[in-house]
Amino acid sequence: MNLEKGQLFTGKYFTGKVEVLGINHEAKELSVKLQSKVDATEDDYHWFEEWNLEHTIHGFNRGEYFNLNQPTRTPKEEKIVNVNGKEYIYQKPKQRLVTPQTETINQILMNGGVIPYSRNIAPNEGFNEMPVEYLVEEFELIQQKKSTLSSARRKFIVDKFNKLFKEKLNV
Repeated sequence: MNLEKGQLFTGKYFTGKVEVLGINHEAKELSVKLQSKVDATEDDYHWFEEWNLEHTIHGFNRGEYFNLNQPTRTPKEEKIVNVNGKEYIYQKPKQRLVTPQTETINQILMNGGVIPYSRNIAPNEGFNEMPVEYLVEEFELIQQKKSTLSSARRKFIVDKFNKLFKEKLNV
């Protein structure tokens, strides 16, 4: 994750807008301007803080921060993997920006209008950001019946693999 001057983002636990004003790599500090609302204008109330650069990058990698800048369009990334003699085509999924407000509204709607006390994502917690290489290796082990994962995690791996990969048809 590379942060750039002028980059705008928000967070899972912060509903406002953060703008990167400067990056000091030697001191590992990030100068930011914060506003309490994502749709705030330049004239709205704001304040300035110095953040730890490494903690901020780690927050992006863990999905705690979301870019607000317009995403750039890239061509579909395709690659072919071989799993137990069958070829599968991988297509990188589209990145979706889900704001904290949208996530909260979705959780309320899914819970019948009740605000959830906590997110219950076990038994697959931490598996959502797994590398594709690990997914392919584990899928292969599951097919060979050599996987040591629990049945719930095996099912999660198979479902995730089937969402990301399609069997290549040899015509």
